[in-house]
Amino acid sequence: MKVIVRTHHIDLPAWQLADLARRIELAFSRLTHAIRVVDCMVTDINGPRGGADKHVRLRVSGRHVGAVVVEELGVDALTTVSSACVRAERALLRRLARRRAFVPVSIH
Repeated sequence: MKVIVRTHHIDLPAWQLADLARRIELAFSRLTHAIRVVDCMVTDINGPRGGADKHVRLRVSGRHVGAVVVEELGVDALTTVSSACVRAERALLRRLARRRAFVPVSIH
């Protein structure tokens, strides 16, 4: 599983970017068999004015699940990424469960 963390209009120190990547890896650790790439974009909407302005766009793609895109808005980048990961994991688990439940019937 490849994790890509990018930022836009926000300067995060290297340790915080590494922490974000580590949180993403941990959140999807039990689904590594189904995931190829997790792309995370963190954007500061209001700049230095503050408030609930951290926008996170998380795109998870894999072989059997296609692509799942989750967007979240919050005050802090770390907690916003964490909640986006929870939502994306739920969506992936639902998609995998549907895939397992579907058994094609062959007609001879």
